[in-house]
Amino acid sequence: MAKPKWKMVIHNGIHDGEPIGHLTGPNGEIVSVWSTSPVDLMDAMTQAIGPVPSLPNFGLGGSVKVIYPTDPFSKAAPQVIYDPAEDVRNQELSKVFAAQVTAWNTRAQMIQGLIVKMIESQKAGEGKK
Repeated sequence: MAKPKWKMVIHNGIHDGEPIGHLTGPNGEIVSVWSTSPVDLMDAMTQAIGPVPSLPNFGLGGSVKVIYPTDPFSKAAPQVIYDPAEDVRNQELSKVFAAQVTAWNTRAQMIQGLIVKMIESQKAGEGKK
């Protein structure tokens, strides 16, 4: 009687066998791409791209201060002074957020390109069989 051959099978959740590729997540973790099915591709893509940057907490903007004359009998008009401190803070937060979104978009495009290459190599491998 012939001795049965044992084959190691990697089992990860609902997947058996070897993944078709790996991606690196936003924090350096390894994300496996298990097949070219749309569900598996979207799952791997969303894990590898990471969460969309969240909008910062913007302030209400600059403030207007009205300074009335100290002399009650003065006929001088009150002074109106604009303080742009919150506007400046909001502009800085906007610049940081724009940089985060640009980096996220760049990462998403890079991951999309890698997924397309995995699909093409998988199709090329199936064509040779």
